[in-house]
Amino acid sequence: MRICKFLCLSTAWILFCAVALGAAWTKKQLSPDNVLAENADVAVSGSKIYTVWNYDYGQQIFFKRSIDNGATWEPRKQIRVCDPSSVVTSPAIAASGANVYVVWTDSAFDTEGYWEIGFRRSADYGATWQPIKRLTYTAGSSQWQAIAADGANVYVVWSDETPGNFQTYFRRSTDHGATWLPSQRLENNADFTCAPAVAANGSDVYVVWVDWIGGQGDIFFRKSTDYGATWNLAKQLTANPAYSSWPAIEADGGDNVYVVYYDRTSGKYDIYLRKSTDKGVTWQAAKKLTNNAGGSEIPDMAVKGTNICVAWQDATPGNYEIYYKQSTDGGASWEAEQRLTDNTADSTYPAVACNSSKVYVVWQNVHGPYSLTYVKYSPL
Repeated sequence: MRICKFLCLSTAWILFCAVALGAAWTKKQLSPDNVLAENADVAVSGSKIYTVWNYDYGQQIFFKRSIDNGATWEPRKQIRVCDPSSVVTSPAIAASGANVYVVWTDSAFDTEGYWEIGFRRSADYGATWQPIKRLTYTAGSSQWQAIAADGANVYVVWSDETPGNFQTYFRRSTDHGATWLPSQRLENNADFTCAPAVAANGSDVYVVWVDWIGGQGDIFFRKSTDYGATWNLAKQLTANPAYSSWPAIEADGGDNVYVVYYDRTSGKYDIYLRKSTDKGVTWQAAKKLTNNAGGSEIPDMAVKGTNICVAWQDATPGNYEIYYKQSTDGGASWEAEQRLTDNTADSTYPAVACNSSKVYVVWQNVHGPYSLTYVKYSPL
């Protein structure tokens, strides 16, 4: 009886600790040892998890997938390779149904050395890949690309310096990326813009970017209600005396839209969230998600129903580590943040995706002269 009582108490304590400390995380290394693997991104479609990253000093882009919620991972596939004089970088990935889409910045398209945007599609969950397409043909560099997909619609945004300074551009496909409509310029001013992000929900398309108004970065938002054919006027989401940057945007499939970013209003970088409950027409006041001793930067976010999952890199330990925080009630309340990495070197540039059962975070970790790509996942 005493043994039974002890076992019951021990089990209860274990369950209590699991709840108090958050669900357990599983970590997997995606890239091989002794390589430079960086700039990872992640997307999900049901139980299928897709990752993509830069490899070998920007000469290649690799893709890797799991078809069982991350339990096992297939061998990586090479989906873009350049000659040694060219560079490919910063891949971004999106998925919808059986379709997987990747965009990246590519110097091999243009003989004058300008960056252009490359695109590739898989129509069978990443098993095989169709030929590469070039999405931009400009007189300046095109970079900072992002991608979203919903049904047959694929949306790409980027910053383009063709007008003389970087401006935010948008392009869409209505047939899974087979053909593309002409590019659209989403803002037209004398200020430098960068770091655009895009999200989609049915006929609604949402774009955010950083605009350097008078040398100060602020977050701007623009919405289309007709699949990106036309656009409402831009809204300024931040107007702080300090720098705001690196926005990520997500929609929950209903009326809620979320934007996360980092901001230096408090004297150091912190992560903030803004929420709209009417598809971006109006916005609630900014909610500060971090208050750490070090800078909290480079956030990413995923949303599934009322679950909001946010990860960022944080300098509080003395080097950059990956931190995570989530809300299960649409941002009304937030669980305690969790530190996902504990390394002697920097862990940086997290990307987040989630499905109905798990959340996935990928990042790059420095190992001497190399960097490796990892994924960590946990039940929601």
